[in-house]
Amino acid sequence: MGKIKGFFRDLSLKKSIIAYISLFACTALLLSALTSTSCNILKTRIYDSYPVPGEKYKQEKAISKKDMRLICLLEFIPLAAVPVYSVLSVIMAALLFYRNKLKVPLAKLEAASEKIAYNDLDFQINYYSGDEMGRLCASFELMRRTLAGNFSRMWRQVEERRQLNAAFAHDLRTPLTVLKGYDEMLLTSPDPAARDTALTMGRQISRLERYVDSMSGLSRLEGAEPAYE
Repeated sequence: MGKIKGFFRDLSLKKSIIAYISLFACTALLLSALTSTSCNILKTRIYDSYPVPGEKYKQEKAISKKDMRLICLLEFIPLAAVPVYSVLSVIMAALLFYRNKLKVPLAKLEAASEKIAYNDLDFQINYYSGDEMGRLCASFELMRRTLAGNFSRMWRQVEERRQLNAAFAHDLRTPLTVLKGYDEMLLTSPDPAARDTALTMGRQISRLERYVDSMSGLSRLEGAEPAYE
């Protein structure tokens, strides 16, 4: 039984729909034949309940209107049964094909698409089949793993850059403090050239300090967590 289920599970969609339609078409033909046979048996019983014209020791008796209507109905039922059984067989084949081959993988793919749309990659698509839907789910799972790996690498690079910026801003403060001290000393020099040089250095040191403050502020901003209200 397990091998049969595995065979139909791995059967391609094209072959599966052909198999379902063929199975239910044969069922419809069998039911039509049974219906026709049953109606013929009932008609024969109705006719046998009346004497044959000209038979000895039996008085001729006409078929009643009720039995005639029943005979007409029995003749109509086999004709109507063929299209009815055919339509029902197509509907049942389509429903079973959808339930057994499409319903589960489509539901998994739809749920996975919604999660990916919300940047949720912490899931797996577990659907094992050798048909087209199974290969599609496998491709979707491969895409999910690739996206998860890319996001992980991207966030790792962002974190490394943030740590590098924080370390750079921290390590730059000490030499800037030393340079600022020497600059203040040069500003008190009696040499005009030295004071001009000190003023130029002071402007550049101020620029570097603003840059360090900006880097520190950016590092704190990236590490902050929003508070929802």
